[in-house]
Amino acid sequence: RVHGGKMWQKSITDLNYELLLVSNFTLYATLKGNKPDYHLAMKTDPSKELYQSFVQKACSQYKKEFVKDGQFGAHMQVEITNDGPVTLQLDSPEKKKSQQLNNKTVEETSTTS
Repeated sequence: RVHGGKMWQKSITDLNYELLLVSNFTLYATLKGNKPDYHLAMKTDPSKELYQSFVQKACSQYKKEFVKDGQFGAHMQVEITNDGPVTLQLDSPEKKKSQQLNNKTVEETSTTS
């Protein structure tokens, strides 16, 4: 929303918005032929621990009743109205570098084939 003629002047805490946290490993796929490959994604147990830690931190730093999440690893159908032009994807620098190297290898393989 625009506040005082400028976007991004208020946070979700300023506006008392709810926060929806959804784990989605499918965002971390690369293509292997015509199929998705998830070998660069974090393994299930450590990713579940990381996600739960993130949810707990959000609850401790905001109004717990305003923090919503789904069930980790479950098939979920989420319906929302996105009141804004932004979706944030959080990633670690190590994984990002690894994926960039993998994507470069895929691109080089594609152009040499």
